[in-house]
Amino acid sequence: ILLQIPNGDEGWLVGTEHNIEWESRGDLEQVKLEYSKDHFIKDIHTIIASASNLKAYAWKIPDDIAIQVWVRVSDARRPQAHDMSDTPFRIHGDFDLLRPLSGEQFEVGTQAAIEWKTLGTVPEVRLTYSRDDFNKDERVISEKVPNTGQFVWTVPDDIGVQYGLKISDVHDPKSQHIAEGRFSIIGKFRLTYPQGAETLIPGTEQKVTWKGAGSIPFVRIDYSEDDFTKSYITLAQNAPNGGSFEWKIPNRVGQSFKLRIWDPS
Repeated sequence: ILLQIPNGDEGWLVGTEHNIEWESRGDLEQVKLEYSKDHFIKDIHTIIASASNLKAYAWKIPDDIAIQVWVRVSDARRPQAHDMSDTPFRIHGDFDLLRPLSGEQFEVGTQAAIEWKTLGTVPEVRLTYSRDDFNKDERVISEKVPNTGQFVWTVPDDIGVQYGLKISDVHDPKSQHIAEGRFSIIGKFRLTYPQGAETLIPGTEQKVTWKGAGSIPFVRIDYSEDDFTKSYITLAQNAPNGGSFEWKIPNRVGQSFKLRIWDPS
């Protein structure tokens, strides 16, 4: 008997169907098929005790995930006549990332829910994110987290756009899934003055103040009389993000002015 498939380096997904294939000579009517995760030392599982010698058998891959698995085919009546995989193959699970959604924005310092579904029994997962589709850049969210389908992430001060997310099996890094959508990490601001209802006198100096989160070196400050629907005037294009800005009130009169501060990048 000569086992041909699987014979090493294959990766078979839990729940899918794959052919075990072999060649044989002589009077061999029935074969026994088994698999093992320790080269048939102690861990031995029967795939089928007796199957017709058709030189192929469609095996539905069990939920028995491992990075080293061997298959053995033997004569059902004379087990000494057998062959097994020359090198091990993998049985692996799969993931489907549900959140973050494509285009979702997370503010620095907030709690963000990462959610996923799993095919197969995977006890622990690794979560990472990247700016370049994991070509060279890979940043760790968690090296090892119980596979509960959800992880609450405290969003770091790592402002950027078009981040990709990856989930993988801690014990089998090849078993991984990269989300199709991209998310962003953004800073946040809270204007502390003016907040509304103040009366500002044209020609006087007033200090615009704010608080923020995230490493944002410069800010842009605008004001508008129509709630920024059609027009606005820029006070500062790239002011240092020091928490305040001296503003000389312009010679304009009105009752519905609003101020806006944002990250120009």
